[in-house]
Amino acid sequence: MLITIIVSPFAGQTSEERAELLAVCKNLMENGILPLAPHLYFPQFIRDDSNGQKKVRHIFNRLIVERKFLTCDHCDVLVLGTRITPGMRKDIHQFSSYGFEISFREDGYNESN
Repeated sequence: MLITIIVSPFAGQTSEERAELLAVCKNLMENGILPLAPHLYFPQFIRDDSNGQKKVRHIFNRLIVERKFLTCDHCDVLVLGTRITPGMRKDIHQFSSYGFEISFREDGYNESN
């Protein structure tokens, strides 16, 4: 199974960023790649504050890096957008330190890249 973990702004995410993120996830699925974008899922029931975000990021990243709930043939990380938040920096560092391949799409969410 191919899996891509999506890292993009969580706090203050605009409706345009959210719509574009959904489009990226849909494109990945259509190409046989399972997108993991916790910031689309968790805000539905976790407050958008620093404590809620830290808990979500910590739990999710720990499960991923320790491979507690997934087994995959290839798992990489896609960083979306030009705005890198402090939380995103932590995620990128953590995934990188565990050997995940990190790629950046710095021109926003444009799928033509």
